Amino acid sequence: MKLKARILIPAGVCLASTIAVGATSVLAMHTIGSMLESSTEHELATYSRALRLKGSLGELQAFVYRQVTLADSLTADQIKQARAKIATQVSEQRQELQTLQRAADQEPAIAEAVTATMNDLEKYGHVADQAVDMASVDPNTGIASMQTADEIFHRNAAHLDKIVSDGNAALQSAFASIGETRTQMGAVDLVVTLAATAATLVLTLLGIRRITQDIRQCSRLADSVARGELSGASVTSHTDEMGELLSNLEQMKTSLREVVGQVRSGIESMTSATREIAQGNDDLSRRTEQQAASLDTTSASMTKMASTIERSAGHARQAESLVSSATAVAARGGEVVGEVVQQMSEIQSSSRRIAEIISVIDGIAFQTNILALNAAVEAARAGDQGRGFAVVAGEVRNLAQRSAHAAREIKDLISHSVEKVESGSRLVNSAGQTMTEIVSQVRKVTDLIAEITTATRVQTSDAGAVNEAVEQLDSMTQQNAALAQQSAAAAQSLSRHADHLATAMSVFKMTGTGQYTVNA
Repeated sequence: MKLKARILIPAGVCLASTIAVGATSVLAMHTIGSMLESSTEHELATYSRALRLKGSLGELQAFVYRQVTLADSLTADQIKQARAKIATQVSEQRQELQTLQRAADQEPAIAEAVTATMNDLEKYGHVADQAVDMASVDPNTGIASMQTADEIFHRNAAHLDKIVSDGNAALQSAFASIGETRTQMGAVDLVVTLAATAATLVLTLLGIRRITQDIRQCSRLADSVARGELSGASVTSHTDEMGELLSNLEQMKTSLREVVGQVRSGIESMTSATREIAQGNDDLSRRTEQQAASLDTTSASMTKMASTIERSAGHARQAESLVSSATAVAARGGEVVGEVVQQMSEIQSSSRRIAEIISVIDGIAFQTNILALNAAVEAARAGDQGRGFAVVAGEVRNLAQRSAHAAREIKDLISHSVEKVESGSRLVNSAGQTMTEIVSQVRKVTDLIAEITTATRVQTSDAGAVNEAVEQLDSMTQQNAALAQQSAAAAQSLSRHADHLATAMSVFKMTGTGQYTVNA
């Protein structure tokens, strides 16, 4: 049964009972009115007419006595008028009696009294008329005639008294019947009112009890949710609004239980993830610090390598200057080929000088080879970024080896020239060719030294760029380390918040599968 029906049924019963009581009262009033109308219309009419007739008959009796008593002082016209008035009043009373007779057809006693009164009224009119007429001649005779009129008058009065008495008795009977009917109707109203009140009270109490039980059930369910108790389920067989409310509250509880379960699962996943993130950030921070230290070492090594390359560039410039001098010397040697014999001693001295220069060149080539080897090692350490530098270092090493080889060849030639000084004259033509070769080789050495110088400049520029890149990489590594520390701190803060959220969600209890039933 719907809640609306529970509320409206007692009100409907009360309204129906009120309508029933009202209808009963209206019916009672109508019945009493009808009884009163039918009773008073007949009995009161008979009663009132009888009283009027009695009064008018008394007035007629008094009028006749006055006329008889005063007849000797009246004129003939006055006597005539008096007799006419008596006839008129008798006629009027006759009409009243006829009306009363028609109204009393269903009451034999009254009808009989009316008939006797009508007969006596005719006699009374005749006797009264004679008495007035005789009194005009002899008052004593008229007065004597009034004795008969008095007898008739008293009989009529007795008849009318009987009619009045019977009418009064009929009225009393009608009033008694009306009172009995009113009492019965009052009893019916009382019974209907008491029954309707009892039914309304019972239905109201039952409805209040049912609604109170449902409200208490809803209150217990809401209280359990407020205390975080999400386990168990309520079962109701009600199909009214309160049943729908209980079902909706249970659905809300189920949805809340699912949400809490999902939140707890999410918190556990988030806690695990934040711990892994924190651990990963710690590892990343340590590796970043190690990388920063390695970059510091690499930066120092690159600084040293740049310094070494700068020194190699200086040596290359010196070697270039020396080779230029050797070229000039070789040119002059070619010019003075014709004077070789005369200036053999000078050639021997120059040969020794050339040997010393070649030794210097050989030393420079050896040092360049060592520097190129060191540069190749540092380039190998730099990995992909030093691959181009390793290629250049290899080329520099090849050039250094070629320079050393050329220097050794020149040294051998000079030694051979010294050995052949004594036979210089015989070998003048050969010496000229040899000098030409020397000039050619010196030019080659000059070209090689120029290439070495160019390569050294490139190496210096590349080393500077590499050093700047290493410094930038070191700066970014320091920034990454700071970000890793911030990320680790944020992960730890997130882990603490997740723990707090898990603590807050622990107030909800979802274990257990108990049920409680709402009885219909």
